Amino acid sequence: MSANTILNAGTGGDVIAADDLGTAKAQRVKLMLGATGVDGGNVTPTNAIPTISSGANVFQGAGNTSSAQLAAGASFSGTPETVFNQAAVSVLVVSDQPVQIILNQWQDAGGTKVVVSQIFTVAANVNFSQSIPASGNYFSLKVTNLGPVATTSLAIDTVYGTLLPATQLNNAPVALAEYAGAAISPSNPVPVQVANTPNVNLATLGADPAYALALIYAELKLITQYLQMGLSVQEDPNNFRTDPSYLQ
Repeated sequence: MSANTILNAGTGGDVIAADDLGTAKAQRVKLMLGATGVDGGNVTPTNAIPTISSGANVFQGAGNTSSAQLAAGASFSGTPETVFNQAAVSVLVVSDQPVQIILNQWQDAGGTKVVVSQIFTVAANVNFSQSIPASGNYFSLKVTNLGPVATTSLAIDTVYGTLLPATQLNNAPVALAEYAGAAISPSNPVPVQVANTPNVNLATLGADPAYALALIYAELKLITQYLQMGLSVQEDPNNFRTDPSYLQ
C-alpha cells in the first residue's frame, strides 16, 4: 500500500497523509493549540504546547533504602540503580550510632567503574541529609556502623528525581574552581583584601609567616590609633609606622 490515502480516488480527491503499517494505515495529524472554537495556531518551537509542573518528580531507590539494623562494624551495601534520566540523588540517614556513608556513582550497571565517590562520617544521633547531582549512570551507597554496639534506629532513605542539589545545611553546593579564567592553583591563587593593608593573597600569607604577623600588628596599631583619636589622646605619629620591608 502507498503511504498516503486519496479521498474519492476515482475523481482525484484530496490526499490525506498516512503511515502505512502493513496491515493498516495510521493517519498523520498535526497538533494545534486553542480552546473549543479557537484556532491557537499549529504547534511549533515558538508556539509550544503549554505545560504545568506538578512539583518534583521523584521515586524511591528500593535497592538503596533500608531500615535493617547493623551490628557494630557491619555495613549495608546498596545495589547500583539507574539514574540515567534523573537530575539528582537525595539520601537521608538517621542513626543512633556513628556511621560512615559512601555515595558512589557508576558508569556501568555492574558497579565496577566508579566515576564519583563521596565519603561522609556522621556522629551518632546526627541526621544526614544530602542531595547530589546525578552525574553518573548508576548510583549506590554503603553505610557502615562505626559504633561499639548495634544500631537501634537506623533508617536509610534514597530517592531519585528532579530535585535541586543541596548540602546538609540545605544550601546549594558551590565549588570555587577558577579565578581570572584559569583553574585555581598555587600559581593562580585567589587574592584576598586585608583591610587597610596592601592587596595580598592566601599563598603569600602561608609562605611568609612574618608578613602575616606584620599585617596583624599593623591592624592592631591602627585600631589603637582610632581609639586614641576618639578619646582625644595625644600620641606620637611615629609610633604607628610599620616596617617598610613588609608593608609599603
